[in-house]
Amino acid sequence: MSGTGNRFLLPAACLFVLGAAGLVHAGTHALLLTRDDVARSGASVCELTIDLSAATCAIMPAGDDGLFARATVVCPDGGRAPALTTVVDNETLRATFSSGGSGSSDTETPDQQWIVEIGASPLPTDFTLSCGSTQGSADLGGVALRSCSFLLQKSEWEIAWSAPVKEPVQVLIASGSASTITLADAGNAHPGACGILAAGTTATLDLGGAINPGDHAITMLLANGSARIALPPGIGAAVAARAYCSRIEVAGSGWQQRYRLPVRRAYRTDDYLSCDSTATLDITAITAQIQITRDSR
Repeated sequence: MSGTGNRFLLPAACLFVLGAAGLVHAGTHALLLTRDDVARSGASVCELTIDLSAATCAIMPAGDDGLFARATVVCPDGGRAPALTTVVDNETLRATFSSGGSGSSDTETPDQQWIVEIGASPLPTDFTLSCGSTQGSADLGGVALRSCSFLLQKSEWEIAWSAPVKEPVQVLIASGSASTITLADAGNAHPGACGILAAGTTATLDLGGAINPGDHAITMLLANGSARIALPPGIGAAVAARAYCSRIEVAGSGWQQRYRLPVRRAYRTDDYLSCDSTATLDITAITAQIQITRDSR
């Protein structure tokens, strides 16, 4: 830590493990951040960012109790060097795993392969996945994260929560441009608020899983794309939508149309007022197609 107390840099062995111990074979890099590293930073909040371009990636829960985040990266010799950087600013530890430099000239051909493991953090943690021209999958089941943001450009990602989290993800945001994004079993994340903001994108939000009681606010702004929102039968739902040159449908059991105007329309399930878990959907669609389904009981 520097003398001013506002900057924290891990030892070089933790930042870039490229020596004899970390270099598994030519072109393989290992980047590591332990729970002790995070605790020693003196920060009170952590921001964990995975910033990738022209890459493939798999993200999974860590099996090592002492591990906060680890990336194993395979890339060509002489190409971009993946990096882990850390800094503390205003009691916030910002840890960023990045591809290093810009993507390849042919952004349709990934030149890096990432495997990322995320474990428990000793600090409240906000997670951001920022990607350009990437393909990937993530399982965040059981991972304690205060918020999750997925920012995609020309990318394809499937993100799932295979197991419930102990503490709710307070804010869940997915933003896409010319991308495909699937959020599966997001009910296991117990999101307090969920936002999807996209253009030219295909989005799927599946609220399956063991969702907590209470209301879950979902906001969607979609232009020139398509989306599907899948609700399990135990969730009551209320939809308020604005559709500009767009099509919005509800399907499944128990829907009632409350009103339909040239632009505005609203729907609600007949059990909305009696369900322990509810979803309130605020949707704006511009030249888009959106389907909201609720499984039959």
